[in-house]
Amino acid sequence: MAGRAKGGNTRSKAEARPKARAPSVSAAPRRASGGPLSGQVRIALVAALLLLGVYVAVAFVRLHDQPGSSLADRAGGAAAGVAGSVNREAATLRAALSAASVARRRFGGDPLDAAETALAAAGGAAAATAVVNDGGVIGVAGSAPDAAWLQAANAARASGQDFWIGRAGTGARWYYAAFTAPGSGPDAGQRLLVMAAADPRRLTGTGVFDGLRAVADSGGRIIVLTGSGRGRETEALTRAMTEALRRPLPGAVANRAQDGSNIVAAARAAGDGELKVAAVMRSPWTGADLQPANLLALLAPLAIGCTLAVLLVRQSLTAQAAQNAFAASEERFRLAVEAAG
Repeated sequence: MAGRAKGGNTRSKAEARPKARAPSVSAAPRRASGGPLSGQVRIALVAALLLLGVYVAVAFVRLHDQPGSSLADRAGGAAAGVAGSVNREAATLRAALSAASVARRRFGGDPLDAAETALAAAGGAAAATAVVNDGGVIGVAGSAPDAAWLQAANAARASGQDFWIGRAGTGARWYYAAFTAPGSGPDAGQRLLVMAAADPRRLTGTGVFDGLRAVADSGGRIIVLTGSGRGRETEALTRAMTEALRRPLPGAVANRAQDGSNIVAAARAAGDGELKVAAVMRSPWTGADLQPANLLALLAPLAIGCTLAVLLVRQSLTAQAAQNAFAASEERFRLAVEAAG
């Protein structure tokens, strides 16, 4: 009986040994499963990057060709904005000078009173005002050092207009406006001018502008030039602006800078035709129609896709490393079991 029991125990151990070797059978498919999974991840990653590349190409073409946002349209809008600022300043000065001229003809008195009336009516649009007749300057209010009143008066008389606005003298510190009317009372028989000297920087308006803005008189002489460029770019911008001001208004000029960027200058009339304004803009290397906001919208999905791709690769590598470690552990366990048998 003991022998049978011993034999029975021997057979039970023999039956148990194959069960201990069972992990070696299941280890093979688990190790093999790592390969297809890694291949599927790589295929999905390549497909995602290809899709992102197609998206970037299509979006870039659409942004570059979309209507209504061309560089010429933006330059024209900027020139129209400068023209609006010039018209506002000119209208303010005309109203102030005409009111002072009427007061001078009607009430006479000290010419300084008429100059002070014009200065008060102009508000901040004028730095100084003056009353001029054929004999010269007879009254000045405000402060405008080195103002060329007589030269401006001669230019106003030569224009033949009742209201003149422009530049006079060799300095560029002031621009001038003059209202001409026949004299009466103490100025009878003379041509009376009520004039204003103003800061030309008020003409171009305020705000940051990526390019150049200019105001010129009817003869093409620059009254004020604001804005900035970089190095040789300033020369190209100025050349385009000068060409645009010489052409019939409204006009536009398109040039190309040395770095390959596009430059467009747009010109408009202002101040009842007495002045010309111009705005010059350049486009970045990406093209004339691709604005920074559109560029951000273009690159943001690409950056997000690349970030997700990196995370997917890292996760794939982590999962592959865990599978390899598990397969190696099973292999060691199999070898240990077979060695014990």
